[in-house]
Amino acid sequence: MRLPEGDIAIIDRAADLRGRSRTDFVREAAVRAAEEVLMESTLVRMSAEGFESFIQAVSAPAAPVSAIVASLGRRAPWEKSTAKR
Repeated sequence: MRLPEGDIAIIDRAADLRGRSRTDFVREAAVRAAEEVLMESTLVRMSAEGFESFIQAVSAPAAPVSAIVASLGRRAPWEKSTAKR
């Protein structure tokens, strides 16, 4: 694959930040992009009963997740005052 020097420089910088070779970085990015495209165009088939179960599951009220509720009740680290009063 032939790329402009500017593109190679960006890829190399990102690969270095991830501790990967250029080849591994590009391969992983290309595979990830290909998977996204395939997932967008994949047809999902299910029985009428399966579809009804799916609709019921996604239509049901969401249940709170205690860990998330607890984290929303805490201040963010950057909101805490470091100065003593």
